Amino acid sequence: MHRNFLTIPACAFTAILVLLICGTSYPAEALKIGDWEAVCRAPNALTGEVQEVEEDQIARHPFPPWFGRTRRNDDGTWLIEFNVLAMNVYKVSDDMKKFIFYHECAHARLNDGSERVADCDGLAQMRNEKLLDEELLGDITHTYLLISRSFPTGGPCDQYAPPLEAAVR
Repeated sequence: MHRNFLTIPACAFTAILVLLICGTSYPAEALKIGDWEAVCRAPNALTGEVQEVEEDQIARHPFPPWFGRTRRNDDGTWLIEFNVLAMNVYKVSDDMKKFIFYHECAHARLNDGSERVADCDGLAQMRNEKLLDEELLGDITHTYLLISRSFPTGGPCDQYAPPLEAAVR
């Protein structure tokens, strides 16, 4: 009897672990944080028509870590996937999640796979929305260091946006 008692939790744990490692998809309304909600719109890569970008939450193994990714579908539409498991493991702040949204949206809007371009455009978009300050910039830099990346990826953003000091005055 004692043996069966241990077998059930072990099986349940194994099933949950398999789901987390293999991945689980969650329905849309992927990145709503409190009252903050944003929608990414980007040109269709084939037709050029500006369309709403689909979003999804997934739970993928957080190692190596990635928090979001953008991919172009065969029909030219875009999909942004947010890795909620990695975000939870690394305790990503709500403000950092907003940056991840703007970063991933930049990949679709600009049809550009460059991490540097997405970092810099994400910062510029957050400045325009008055969401960026020195504290968030420090949070972004710290989070990138946790996953062994420098921020911004590949060098400064001078050609994309004015210096932060000018943006937060």
